[in-house]
Amino acid sequence: MEDKRIKKELKKISEAEFIAFDQKFFDLIGSKPRLEPMFNLPLALREAPVYIPSSNLLYVSDMGAGKQMRINLTEKEPSLEYVSYHPQLDFINGAAYSEVDNLIYATVNPGGGSDITAGIYAIDPETLETHPVLNNYVGHHFNSPNDLVILDDGLWFTDPPYAALLGNGSAAELRPTVFFYNTTSRIVRAVEEDLQMPNGIALSPDNKILYVADSGALCQPMGQPTVATKHHSIYAYDIVNGQLHDKRLVYVSDLWVPDGVKVSRSGILYTAAGIFVDVISPEGVLLGKIRTPESMQNLIFAGPKYDELWIVGIGGVFRTKMADQGIPFSSSMPQFNIQT
Repeated sequence: MEDKRIKKELKKISEAEFIAFDQKFFDLIGSKPRLEPMFNLPLALREAPVYIPSSNLLYVSDMGAGKQMRINLTEKEPSLEYVSYHPQLDFINGAAYSEVDNLIYATVNPGGGSDITAGIYAIDPETLETHPVLNNYVGHHFNSPNDLVILDDGLWFTDPPYAALLGNGSAAELRPTVFFYNTTSRIVRAVEEDLQMPNGIALSPDNKILYVADSGALCQPMGQPTVATKHHSIYAYDIVNGQLHDKRLVYVSDLWVPDGVKVSRSGILYTAAGIFVDVISPEGVLLGKIRTPESMQNLIFAGPKYDELWIVGIGGVFRTKMADQGIPFSSSMPQFNIQT
C-alpha cells in the first residue's frame, strides 16, 4: 500500500503545473494558480515578448512563421493578430520597451537569406516602422544578438554565436560577449567576454545588478542533447559606473539551460528553462517551477498591474496570474539620441 501511495504522489508531481520547493513559492503564485494556454498555435519558435503599458499591448516574435504577433490585453479574452514591420524584421530574438521615446529596441538575427544585418533595431509600435540602431562592433559583424535591457543612457545586450551554430549565418567574428551601447555617445563597449553562450539578460529592481544567463550547454545543432559539463547558469554582476564588477554564480539549472530571464519587483528571478519556468530567489535558491507542455524560450510580466506572467516558446503562448508583480517602467531614462 505504501508503494502505491508513493507512486500515486509521484505521478501527481510529474503532472503538476506548479511545483514548490520552498514555502515562499506559494506567496509568489497566489492561492489559485492556473497556467492558461492562450491561443491555438502550431509548434514553432517564439521569442522576444515586449509589453507596451500605454496601449496594453504585448508584442511577440513568431520566428517560426517569420511574423510578429500583437496581443491585445485590454479585452476580457486577449486577442491575437499578426502585423508586419516596415522594413520587415523576421528574426527578432529579444526586445525591450523605452517609455521615454515610445520605441521598442530589438535584437535581430537574420537567417534564411535575409539581407538585414544582425544588430539592434528600433521599432515604432504605432507606425510599425523600423530602423537600425547598431550593426557592428569596431567593424566586426555581431554574431547573433540575443537579448537586451535598457538602463539609463544605454542598452546592455548579449551576443552568442547561435546563428553560426544553427547554420543561419556566417562564421562568428567575435567571442561570445555582453555589450553596452551608449545611445548618447554612440560608443559600444564589450563588458564581459568570459561566458560560453551569453543569453538572457535582466536587471535587479534597483538597477544595480545585471543578471546574465549562460546557456553554453546548448552548444550542439538543433535536436542534439545539451552538454552537461558546459554552462547552464545565471551570473550576477554589480553595475558600477557603466562597468561590471564582482561576478558571481547565482544559479545552475537542473534540466535544461536558462534562456530568457526576468526579475520581479520583489527581486525574484524567473527563467525559461525548457519545459519549466524556474523561479529563483536573489540568493539563488530554487523556490519552484512552472511546467509547460513544450519548451519555452522567454517570458515577461504584463497587464496594468504587471501581475500576468506571459510565457512564450515552441510550446505556444501561456499566461498565469501571479501574486508577484513585474517591475513598472521607469520614466527617469533620458531621451535616446537615435537618428532615423
